[in-house]
Amino acid sequence: MKGKVLLVDDDYSMRTTLGLLLKSEGLEVTEAKSQKEAISRIGQEEFDLVVTDLRMEHEDSGIRVLRYVREVSPETEVLVITAYGSIRTAIDATRLGAYDYITTPCENDEILLKVQRALQKRTMSAELESLRLLQSERIKRFGYDSVIAVSKPMRRVMELVKKVAPTQARVLIVGESGTGKELLARVIHYNGPRAKGPFVALNCAAIPETLLESELFGIKRGTATGVSAKQGKFSLANRGTIFLDEIADMSPSTQAKVLRVLQEQEFTPLGGDRPVRVDVRVISATNRDLKKAISDGSFREDLLFRLNIFTIKIPPLRERPEDIIPLADFCLRSNLLAKRKGVRGLTQRAKKALLRYPWPGNVRELENVIQRAVIISSGDMIDESDLALELSLEVARPAQKRATTLKENERQHIISVLQMAGGNRAKAARILGISRSTLWAKMKQYGIAGEPS
Repeated sequence: MKGKVLLVDDDYSMRTTLGLLLKSEGLEVTEAKSQKEAISRIGQEEFDLVVTDLRMEHEDSGIRVLRYVREVSPETEVLVITAYGSIRTAIDATRLGAYDYITTPCENDEILLKVQRALQKRTMSAELESLRLLQSERIKRFGYDSVIAVSKPMRRVMELVKKVAPTQARVLIVGESGTGKELLARVIHYNGPRAKGPFVALNCAAIPETLLESELFGIKRGTATGVSAKQGKFSLANRGTIFLDEIADMSPSTQAKVLRVLQEQEFTPLGGDRPVRVDVRVISATNRDLKKAISDGSFREDLLFRLNIFTIKIPPLRERPEDIIPLADFCLRSNLLAKRKGVRGLTQRAKKALLRYPWPGNVRELENVIQRAVIISSGDMIDESDLALELSLEVARPAQKRATTLKENERQHIISVLQMAGGNRAKAARILGISRSTLWAKMKQYGIAGEPS
C-alpha cells in the first residue's frame, strides 16, 4: 500500500500499535493525539486517509475531525474507530461522509483490508477528477477559436464546422497532407454532443494492412499462439468519436468490415464468435480523390455514401495566404524554446519570405519551419535567413528517379531486411525465404559487409 495517513487517537498504546501496523505495510503515517492537533495537521498537510477515534477529549471529537476533513479536504477518505457499544455513532459518521468504521477490538487483517479499500477509493476518485479536468481542458483547447481562420476560404470552412459539430452526422474531411484535418476533427468532436466521450484517432496509412483489422476491431485472447486480448479502436471510441485518417488507404476487405460497423453499429473482433455493439460517431479524412479511387476499384462506392453525409474541404495553405502570418505567430507563441530564448516575433523580411513561399507541406511544414527558425535564431526576432526556406523546398521537392537494375534492387532489399532483423543473418534469411549460406553468398557477391552467423 502507498499513501499518507493521519492517525488520530488519544490512547498512546492504541495509536502506537496501529501506527506500527500501517507502517509495516509501507504507508507514511503521521500521528495526532487530540482533535485539536489533528485539525492543525489537516490544515497544514494533505493526507490520503484520516483514521480517527470517535471519542477523545470530547464525545464527538472524531465527528468534529470528520466534518473538518469534509470541509477543507473533501477528497481525503476517513475511517472512524469505535468500541462495540458506540456502533450507532459510527454509522452516523458514515452518513456524514466517513468511508467506513472499525470496531475495536479488531483483527489486523480486517483493519488493513478497510484501509486498503479506503485508499483505493481515494485513488479512483483522484483519477476520475484528473480525467474530468483533462476533458474540460481539452474542450477549452479545441474550441472554435482554436482554428485560425482569417482568410475567406477558412471562414467558410468554420461556418460548416459550426453547423455540423452539434449534430451526430458523420463527416468526411478532404484536404492535402498537413492542412490540419485532425485538428478540425477534434474541434467537431469537442464542440458536439459527444464532447465528454473519448476521441480516438487512427491513421490508416501508418498501420500495416495485416495489423489494421486488429487495430480497428480488436482481437480475442488465444486467437493465435502468444496473442493476448486487445481492444480495438471502435471499442475504445464507444459513446465518443473515432477519427479515421487516410481512409482511402484501407484494403477493400477492411473497407467492407468498416461498412458493416456503419450500417449495423456492431463488429466481431478477430477470433471472436459474437458481435460487439458500439455507439460511435465517425469522422474520416483523406488527401485523395475518392471518386477516382472508386473508378479504379480501390475504394468502395457504398462506403463513400456512408461516410460522405457531410463533407468539409480544407483549402491548402497556398490558397489562403491571409492565414500564413497569423499561423506563424501562433506557432511562435506556442513554442517553449522561443519563450526561453526571448524570441518575440518575425521581421518584415521574414514575413514577406513566408508569403512568397509555396508551402507544399501546408500548415505542418509551416510549424516545422518556425520550430527550426527558433533553434537557429540568435536574436529576439526571426529573420529571413533563420527560416531556411530554400532547404525546406529542397526536401519537399521529390528526387529525380533513375532506372535501377534488378541486381541493384536485390542488393538494396537484402540490406533493408538485414537492418530490419537487427543484423541477425539467420533471421534475415528466414524473412527472405532463402538459406543462410545463400544469403552469405549474396552478401559477398554484392559487397555487403558482415560475417557469417
